[in-house]
Amino acid sequence: MTFRGALLTAALLSTAVAVGGCNTATPASTSVPSVPSGAVSTMTSAGSSTTTQATTTSAATSSSTSTGPATPTTPTSPAAAAPQRREKAALAGALLVLDDLPTGWSIEKGTGGGGGQLSSTTDAACADLNDLLNADGPKGSLVDASVGIDGGQDGPLVSERLDAMGTSAAATAVVGSLRDAAEGCRQLTVRLPDGTRARMRLSEVRAPQVGKGAFALRLTASGGDYDGLEITFLYAPLRDVLLSFTFFDAYPEELEGLSKDAEAKVVEKLKLGGQTT
Repeated sequence: MTFRGALLTAALLSTAVAVGGCNTATPASTSVPSVPSGAVSTMTSAGSSTTTQATTTSAATSSSTSTGPATPTTPTSPAAAAPQRREKAALAGALLVLDDLPTGWSIEKGTGGGGGQLSSTTDAACADLNDLLNADGPKGSLVDASVGIDGGQDGPLVSERLDAMGTSAAATAVVGSLRDAAEGCRQLTVRLPDGTRARMRLSEVRAPQVGKGAFALRLTASGGDYDGLEITFLYAPLRDVLLSFTFFDAYPEELEGLSKDAEAKVVEKLKLGGQTT
């Protein structure tokens, strides 16, 4: 495998594992019901009352009758709306393809699998993040699809992944867990494509305005053959879909442009509609 191929393999592996939790994805052929985002519980109440009528008799006596006080009904919540279904083929169709990329870029196929532990740490402040980075996929993911992108001789290596999370709350929770886990963590030991391990500094970076509450973090290697190598992870909830990227040595404008193009395509192909930001 070439050096760039090894890097791309690592990128695909990183995206697959860097979003935390045990992967409970169903087989690709299975449609998975999910509760649509934005479902809000409403309550209705109804009361009934009767009117009081006065009846006057011809004997100059009068009497009135009235019903008892109204008994309010117990408010009830409506049944949950029909869940939205997402399939692997639909997610795959919302990924970036060659026509979406700059001239000279390409789509990578069959780059192989990685396997093994991506990162390690002895720092208690990094324990949660390390666990998320070494998990099989985002916790609660129902189905996923991913693609590798090669930016050419001087371009970055990129991996894009989409996970159907069932609800917007679930997608947002994954991003929140990563943000919380990264707080206070400053360094991780990362397994690089050639099998060596390198200490990499961790820092939160400004995320593009993609989705609602996007989060980005960067690992930077110092020393050795990979000195200066930057790996940037981006996570953006798009309603019930989690968009995630891994960028190897990407310029800010490449990260921004590619992620916004990906967001637009996901919104269009999966018919998310409305605002996702």
